[in-house]
Amino acid sequence: MTAIALTTLFCAEIRCFVFNLLQKCFAMRQVGQGAKISTLGMVDDTLLAQFRPHVCICGICCRYCLRRITRLRQMGYANMAMVNHGIHIRLYSRAYIVCDDVNYRGSGKCSVFVNLDCGMTAQIVKMEVAKRLKAEFGDIYGAENILLSATHTHSGPAGFLEYVLFQITNLGWIQETFDAQVAGIVESIRRAHNNLSPGYMTWTRGDLLDANINRSPTAYLYNPQEERDKYEYDTDKEMFLLKIFNADDSPKGLINWFAVHGTSMNNTNQYISGDNKGYAEQMFESMMNGGALPGTGPFVAAFGSSNLGDVSPNTRGAKCIDTGLPCDADTSTCGGRVETCIASGPGNNMVESTQIIGHKQYDMAHGLFFDKSNHGVSGPVDHIHQYIDMSNQHVTFQMPEGNWVKVKTCKPAMGFSFAAGTTDGPGAFDFTQSDTSGNLFWDAIRNMIKKALTTMAGRRIRDAVAATFAEAGETVQVAIAGLSNTYSDYVTTLEEYPLPREMVQVHARHLFYVTTFEEYHKTALRRRVPPCTALHTHQAYLQKFQELASKMIQGTPVSDEAQPPDMLSRQMSFVPPVVFDAAPLGQSFGDVTQQPPANAFPGQSVAAKFISGHPRNNPMTGKSFLEVLKQQQDGSWGVVATDASWETFFKWTRTNSVLGHSEVTCTWNIPADVDPGTYKIRHMGYHKPALSFLRRVAQKVGNFFANMMGMKPIRLQTAVYYEGETSPFEIAEPWLVLRSGK
Repeated sequence: MTAIALTTLFCAEIRCFVFNLLQKCFAMRQVGQGAKISTLGMVDDTLLAQFRPHVCICGICCRYCLRRITRLRQMGYANMAMVNHGIHIRLYSRAYIVCDDVNYRGSGKCSVFVNLDCGMTAQIVKMEVAKRLKAEFGDIYGAENILLSATHTHSGPAGFLEYVLFQITNLGWIQETFDAQVAGIVESIRRAHNNLSPGYMTWTRGDLLDANINRSPTAYLYNPQEERDKYEYDTDKEMFLLKIFNADDSPKGLINWFAVHGTSMNNTNQYISGDNKGYAEQMFESMMNGGALPGTGPFVAAFGSSNLGDVSPNTRGAKCIDTGLPCDADTSTCGGRVETCIASGPGNNMVESTQIIGHKQYDMAHGLFFDKSNHGVSGPVDHIHQYIDMSNQHVTFQMPEGNWVKVKTCKPAMGFSFAAGTTDGPGAFDFTQSDTSGNLFWDAIRNMIKKALTTMAGRRIRDAVAATFAEAGETVQVAIAGLSNTYSDYVTTLEEYPLPREMVQVHARHLFYVTTFEEYHKTALRRRVPPCTALHTHQAYLQKFQELASKMIQGTPVSDEAQPPDMLSRQMSFVPPVVFDAAPLGQSFGDVTQQPPANAFPGQSVAAKFISGHPRNNPMTGKSFLEVLKQQQDGSWGVVATDASWETFFKWTRTNSVLGHSEVTCTWNIPADVDPGTYKIRHMGYHKPALSFLRRVAQKVGNFFANMMGMKPIRLQTAVYYEGETSPFEIAEPWLVLRSGK
C-alpha cells in the first residue's frame, strides 16, 4: 500500500501544502509582503505550514535515532557483506514543529517535520510513531500532520522495513532497529513540543555545483529534447533553505533540501555513518552552537534529501576498477559484469569523499543562511491528508500515435535488473542492467513484494503543481525534498526506461508491473478494459498531486481510499541474539590492552583498545561508547569528542566467539586546531554475564504469569555496566609539530 498525504496551511498572504508519496516538493511564491509555500511529499502522508513573522510557535530538537550497531547489516546497498562493526558518526532524528499561535487569532493547529539520518522511512514506523504520540498528546499530533523524511544514507542499520524484499540481505526483521527509530523520533518530537516558543521563518535558495552528477545519464537522454533544453544540467543543482528564528531574532534552526544520494560511503563501509548530509549537519550545528558536542546545543540543522533517484555524489563517475576505462554506458558493466563498474570520488577514499561533498553542502547552507536577501514566510497552519491505493489508480495518457488511452496501475512487482544495483554500489547477485529473466527463486521473491524521484520525474511534478496553482491565478516556485513516510523504490519518467518502446520492462526499479507499448496496446484492444501497467506510475503520482493541489486550493476535504496494513505482528527475524560476554582469564571488562602513545601531535591518529562486551547489550542512546577527555586547569576532565564526532571511530571485534571474548578499538584523528594539553580516552559499555540467559528466561516466564494476573511486567537487569580509560597522553603545541617535522 502506498499512500499520498497533503497537508496545507492557509492565510490571507500564504498557503502551504505537502503531498506525501515518496518524495517531497516545496513550492513558494511572493504574495505582497508574504510568501507562499507548497510542499509535496511522496509516500504516506504530508504536511503544510504557513508562518507570519513573530506569530508562529516553533519547536526544534535533535535526538539519537540509533540502536544496535554491530553485527547487523546496513540498509541501502543490499549487500550481505556490509555488516556494521562500529560507529563513525551517530544517526539523529531532527524534529521541527510549527503551530498556529492562538494569541494571534490562529487556530492552534500544528505541523511536524522530522529529518531522519537513515536510508529511508518505513510506513510501519510512521504508524507506530503516530500511535504513541496520540496516546501522549491526544489529537495534537497524528498521521495527518507528521512528515518523516530520510536523508538516504546507505550506512545505517537495516531491519525496520516491513516487506520481505527489503529484508532479504539483513536476515529479516530486526526489532531493536525498529524500536530505536520509533523511540528516537518520538523523543525528538516530544522535546520539540516542550521547546515551542514564538518565532518566525524566512527562505532563500542558491545553486550548488560540483557536488552531484547524474548516475543514469543515458536514461536521462531519453527524455524529450525540448524538455531537456529547458534545463542547464541533467541534475538539479538548487539548494532550498528555510531559516527559523526566535521572536528576538536569534537563530533557532534551519532545514534545507538538495538532491544527492547518501552514497559517498561505499558498500565496503562497516561503520554507522550519516554520510555527506550527516557530516554537513554536524558541521553546521557545531558552528552555530559554539563547538558543542554532536547532538547537543539549541540550534538544529537538517540537510534533507530531494529528487535524488538518479543523482550520485561520486563525481569522478563510473569506471572499471580493473582497467580504469569507462563502464558500458547502457548496462553499467565491465566485460558483462557489474562488480567492477564502480563510481568514486571526489576524494581519494570514501571518508574523504564524504567530507568533501558534505562540506560543499555546508558551505552553500552557510552562505545562504547568512545572506540578508531573505523572503518572509507567513500564515496560519492547517492540514489535509489522504491515503490512496497505488495499485488501483486510473491514468489517462496520450499514445505515441496521438490517441488518448486510460490505464490502471496494478500490484507492485520488480524486474530482475534492480538486483544489479547501481554504479554507487553494485548488487550482491550476478544481475545486470537490462536483465529481463531470472529463476524460480527470484520469480517467487519478485511476486512477494507487497519511491525516490529521478531528476526529470521531480521536475515534471514541480511543473504540474505550478500549473495547477497558475490555473487558480497563483504563481508558485517548486523545489523537491524527499523519501518521506514509506519506501517503494524509484519513480522515473516513462521515457527514462533504457529502451522506451521495445524494452521498457528492463527499468525494473518501478514496483508496478511493466510491459512493452506493443504488448500493452494489443492487450487493451483484446480485453477492452484498462489492463494493469506500471509504465505510467509517475503519471499516476502526478495526477494525484494535481488533484490534491486543487482540493487544497479549494479547501475541499478528502477521504482515504484505503488504510495501510499493520504488519508488525507478522515480522520474522533470523538474527541471533547476544547470548553472553566474558573477559579473558585474568582481565576485566574495560581493561586497556593497547595504550595510545605518550605524546601525540595535531593531525595524528591515536588508538586505544579495551576488553569489551557486545555493543548490542545497550545502544547507549543519548550517551557514547567512547569519550576523548581533556584535563582542565582545575584538574577535572572535560569531554571534547564522543563516538558521534567526525574525528572518532569506534570499532568492535569478536576475538573469540566460543568464549564470548571481544574488544573495541577507539580511534581519534586529532584535529589540526586542537588545543595542546593532557588527554585520555574512555570506553563505556555493558557486558552480558553467562547467567543472563537464565535471567531472561525467568523474566519471560514471570511476565507471562504477571500478564495473566494483571500485574506490571517484571524487569530484570541482564547486562552490567562497565568503563575503562587509558593513561593520560600529551598533545604538543603546534610549533612543536612544525619543529619535529610531523
